[in-house]
Amino acid sequence: MLLQQGDEALERKNLAVARKAYQQARQVNPDEADWLVGLANVALAEGEDIQAEALLLQARKLQPDNGKAVRALVRLYQTQAPEKAQGYLDTLPAATQREFAALRRSLELHRLNLEADAATQRADWPTVSRVLLKARPLAPDDPWLTYRLANAQHEQGKDSAAEDSFRQLIR
Repeated sequence: MLLQQGDEALERKNLAVARKAYQQARQVNPDEADWLVGLANVALAEGEDIQAEALLLQARKLQPDNGKAVRALVRLYQTQAPEKAQGYLDTLPAATQREFAALRRSLELHRLNLEADAATQRADWPTVSRVLLKARPLAPDDPWLTYRLANAQHEQGKDSAAEDSFRQLIR
């Protein structure tokens, strides 16, 4: 109940009340990591990334299988650098990595889209095509990705490949 009160106060941006609720939750159940995650979220709301990271790492140490702590760390690292989030996911045990496979795919898709954007700015159509072909299995139903891929293929004079890209999307 205290954790819920803290979450609600945090949602209302009442950081002092949230902090107090999480600290009270600590007194009730010090072996539970969720209060640490709550305090880390308060620290993040205050712009204290270093403190938030320390609290989240402490939560992982207290409860290594706490999914909330893992997700919060990934979100924090993702705001700092997507590569840092990817690197953190790589350090997790295999069973935990499987649990975050969708997040890993989204990080990889984001990275590939940024790479394709940079190549598009340079009008490097072969690179755009190569990168988007790598991204396609991660988001096979994404019409925007298919449009970008077909456009890059068209720019290279590969109109039949562009048409095939749309056919694959429709299938």
